[in-house]
Amino acid sequence: MATGSQTRRPAIPGLAEFAFDIDQLESAQHFENHLDSLATRPSTPERNTVVVCGGGFTGIELATELPARLRTRFGDDTQTKVIVVERGSVIGGRYSEELRGTIEEASLALGVEVASEQ
Repeated sequence: MATGSQTRRPAIPGLAEFAFDIDQLESAQHFENHLDSLATRPSTPERNTVVVCGGGFTGIELATELPARLRTRFGDDTQTKVIVVERGSVIGGRYSEELRGTIEEASLALGVEVASEQ
């Protein structure tokens, strides 16, 4: 547990209004409520797309769970898109090459896309 940690939000237009964090129970519940509210909106590519910022442990865990969670809310036939944006060259950069390969393989199998510095 990272006590005292705090999410840093860079000065990116729209980030404060449209981004969520899951560091605290209350903020994670706010994110879940938002996902629930999306199901009441018309199905569009924008509604069906989630971008996860950061390819560390939490980002990987969230991104690999989101496709199933979105299909549960929107229906199994819904085309969903989950994109992990990572500032490094690979997701899971702190892990061994073998583990990164497993993460990348599992992510691809789940339909998770990765946008990283290459």
